[in-house]
Amino acid sequence: MRVKGTAYHARINLLRGKWGSDRVDAFLRDFEKKHPGFPKAVLPTTWLPAEDFLALIDAIVNEVYEGDTQSLWEIGEASAAWSLREGPYRNLLEKNDIERFSGLGKAMYANFFDSGEAHSELHGSHVEVLIDGIPRALRHLYFEYSLIGYFRRGLELLGATPRAECVEGFSKGDDRVLYRLHLQ
Repeated sequence: MRVKGTAYHARINLLRGKWGSDRVDAFLRDFEKKHPGFPKAVLPTTWLPAEDFLALIDAIVNEVYEGDTQSLWEIGEASAAWSLREGPYRNLLEKNDIERFSGLGKAMYANFFDSGEAHSELHGSHVEVLIDGIPRALRHLYFEYSLIGYFRRGLELLGATPRAECVEGFSKGDDRVLYRLHLQ
């Protein structure tokens, strides 16, 4: 499984906003010393091995958030805020298009990951988000919390007040992730 370089850059930009460039550069130098196989130059189009990317995510969680995996929600929420305010989905925010946003799961997932799949769909008063097909060794909380956090924050920006219900999740030991985001 591989992860697109745009996910790497989004995480680094989040760090720069929290710490500033000097501290992020020092963090990356330290990370690269501990992970010499990590690519030295990552372009937005670079495909990173998922194991390397998840090692970076773990380092960010440990260094920035003192090991609190709940922080992975913030990563997804920040990505949604950027994509709807400045990024490729600005028009959805302008049109307040919850239905179209709710259906982005498959395309959004495929833009960042080359294995597994996601589906999302509006079902009346809730959005259902399914993430499936991630290899067992890579079933990391990042995939659950950041992707569901993305959808939850996106729905908030579009005017909803979603309540997340975890039906299945890596956090529960399940083989896939299934959430219902109830629109209140």
